[in-house]
Amino acid sequence: MSKLVLVFLILATLVACGGTPAVQPGGPTPGATVQAESTTPPGPAATAEATDAVPAAERTTIRFAVSDFELPMYADMIEAFEAENPALHVEPVSMQQVLVLGALAQTEVPEDAEQRLAAAA
Repeated sequence: MSKLVLVFLILATLVACGGTPAVQPGGPTPGATVQAESTTPPGPAATAEATDAVPAAERTTIRFAVSDFELPMYADMIEAFEAENPALHVEPVSMQQVLVLGALAQTEVPEDAEQRLAAAA
């Protein structure tokens, strides 16, 4: 149960950090922007071009802790997120490795679990 609460708190923190940027005084209002329509349909070719447009040195890496057995569930979401946000790279961190947990049945979490997870991210 404590692992579930810990995962929820980590995800809530990540969601809270992803707020919208502040509007500059005198700047355009968020709803007033007009986007040009793209003639290229979204797909693998479009995402490959977007990823190549941002050099690897300029990409920002985002890390988050996830349990090993949940990692496959996030793989498609990570790929889609990176396609939509070419300047960001998502790197999942294994909670089992960070917390030095053995088998999935091990329920004893170290006392400094929060510090270890924060340091890994």
